[in-house]
Amino acid sequence: MELLSDKWQFLNELEPAVVQDTRPYVLGALQQAQQVLLGNGGIGVHGDLRQTNVAVQRGEKGWMVKFVDYDWAGVAGLHRFPPFMNSQIDWPDGVQPLAIMYPQHDVDLLTRQVPGLTSLSSALRVWLYCIIK
Repeated sequence: MELLSDKWQFLNELEPAVVQDTRPYVLGALQQAQQVLLGNGGIGVHGDLRQTNVAVQRGEKGWMVKFVDYDWAGVAGLHRFPPFMNSQIDWPDGVQPLAIMYPQHDVDLLTRQVPGLTSLSSALRVWLYCIIK
């Protein structure tokens, strides 16, 4: 486990205007992460991309992004969500205990958590659909 320095902040700790500023970087980081093919040829999924699991740090060329807490992570289309999930969270459609995880779930949860990403997410959804097929 890597400890993040004090320079990293989680999205839930930031002012809404700052979160808005980070959104293209966060989405770009998610796109990059979902382009990485795993050893079995599959695509990884995080499973829990809430604001508490997205860390950002301002860099020279914009925002650097790290996704943390990979307890639920797995292979898209193969691994499942855990049997017990917080019912207080407004999970996206298809996200429920023991459901199979897909990259779209990461996108949907992130766009619910980070205002302003919804307009960008439709293109990402099409892209992800093409990769999985």
